[in-house]
Amino acid sequence: MSIAQDLIYAESKGRKQTHKSLALGLAVRQLTGSVRLLTILHGLGHVASPSTVSKHDTALAIASVQDEGDEIKIPRNINQSAFTSIVWDNNDFNEETLSGKGTTHVANGIILQNMQGRMGEKVLVSKKTRAMKAPESKIFPFSNRKKGAISLKTEASGVVLNEESYSHELNTARMADFLYIMSRKNASENLQYLPGWTGFNTQIHEETRAPTTIGYLPVIDAPGTDIATVNTLLKHSMSICDRLNLPEIVLVFDEAIYSKAQSIRWNDEELKKRLVIRLGNFHTIMSFCSAIAKIFKDAGLQVGKQSRHYVLYKFFF
Repeated sequence: MSIAQDLIYAESKGRKQTHKSLALGLAVRQLTGSVRLLTILHGLGHVASPSTVSKHDTALAIASVQDEGDEIKIPRNINQSAFTSIVWDNNDFNEETLSGKGTTHVANGIILQNMQGRMGEKVLVSKKTRAMKAPESKIFPFSNRKKGAISLKTEASGVVLNEESYSHELNTARMADFLYIMSRKNASENLQYLPGWTGFNTQIHEETRAPTTIGYLPVIDAPGTDIATVNTLLKHSMSICDRLNLPEIVLVFDEAIYSKAQSIRWNDEELKKRLVIRLGNFHTIMSFCSAIAKIFKDAGLQVGKQSRHYVLYKFFF
């Protein structure tokens, strides 16, 4: 496929762009920012010219900027009325500066749906526009004027936590794990017909899911851990939830943003009804590591921040 696209691009003398010539050119520009490298690859017939890459990159940037008003732009491949999750995280570039200050700290978000997305309107590429002014990000300040402790009673939140509400799911998972262990244990190493644990659970799962659709949200030009930025992320999430006609939406944060997002959500009844906030898998395990270390610290077990990362690294790799 790569050779075929090179032939089409070379035969048309660069007038007919292919997926490779544009995608590779955009990737090289984003990763290196080097016009000389793009010029060399363009001379070899692998990518579009630097000016063409700049025009397409600018067109994509214009298509992803915020709409008029305070609403954030929703990607074209995201569908209405489909279960949606949004992952927000800070993005630190950490440029090398003499004083160590003045580096870039922004907030990024991706939107996920478990269904095939349909592309919306086409992106129009201007032949003249090769640059654009970075849009300003409106940040909503937050101040908690309410005093007193936050109520975490299950009656107030309406969440049922009794064991009967989820015993069926627990028993089904226990039986599946028991069958998997016994099947693997009784078979010899040369007669292992079952796949690994993940493959086994995938095969016995009745629901078939379509590939996940990923959409990239506009960058928020502010540090992701600031309380005002977190408040802005929640407001943008509510706006997306309303425009997608969803009763609620799931938000995923890391530990630093999660605590601040929950403190804002607990003081707003509308946010408690519409936003489901959870930790990412990696940070959930980190929290468990901290809890285990705190319980057994008198026995000599101490897990600091660096140790937690080491434990997780050994666990995954």
